[in-house]
Amino acid sequence: MLDNKVGAAYKILHNADYYGPLEFISQVHDRLRPDPLLISNAPLGERFQKAYKIIIEIIKSAKVGGIVTSKIPEESRIIGLQIVPNDGLDPLSVEQAKLQTQEIREAFFKAGLIDSNPEKLAEISTKLNLTKKLAPEEVNSGMNLARFGIKGDDLRNAGKLSGFLQKQEVESIENIAAVLDIAYESDQELFNNISLAQESPTIAFVDYSSTPPPDVERFNNVFFESTDNGLSPIVGIGEDIAKNKAQGFIEDAFKKGAEKVAKKTL
Repeated sequence: MLDNKVGAAYKILHNADYYGPLEFISQVHDRLRPDPLLISNAPLGERFQKAYKIIIEIIKSAKVGGIVTSKIPEESRIIGLQIVPNDGLDPLSVEQAKLQTQEIREAFFKAGLIDSNPEKLAEISTKLNLTKKLAPEEVNSGMNLARFGIKGDDLRNAGKLSGFLQKQEVESIENIAAVLDIAYESDQELFNNISLAQESPTIAFVDYSSTPPPDVERFNNVFFESTDNGLSPIVGIGEDIAKNKAQGFIEDAFKKGAEKVAKKTL
């Protein structure tokens, strides 16, 4: 049976961008392990990093079970993508974009994991000349990032600049970026609106075990678990209505966007 604290740790990671850094720290302190540093006047980045380390210690202590994976390796590798909003945008435009895209963004967040057709993924992998075959985990990671309006090239650049990711993880990021390319090409107006709603964020992969977050209060995080099949998003079980909506979006995106991306890669 899954240890309650391990389940709570995964849920906190899943909700990291919903909570924001202050609530993230509070959740770790209240639900996982009280720590004086977390409620001190230390810099926000220092407290966030400590909270992250507590989560990783709890996950690594688990032998079996998990919200996403059937096994949690003792040396489980959790990778964070830091998302920092742009403060220089017109507030009214941002609010309008939030209202226009709220339904689809919420569907992506609440969907959990969606199913992918293996034959379709193999076809797309060949069409786009991907180094490794596109895995369902990478489609789900792409869907999870699509709610931020993150473009494929921005994700690729973040992977290349990370300095700590392993070769297979960078290859997986290339596949996730391809999913984002497809989503963008399928409906550029929607994707740009989602990006505006999320305040056109900048992104960076960060190893929080050695690097604290920026000394700003407005940043979010999406966390992935590195698996044999690629980077898998840390998500909850999912709600049926949201799952069906997200599934429909991805299937429609593959139909409309994959061919356009393929032509651009020739």
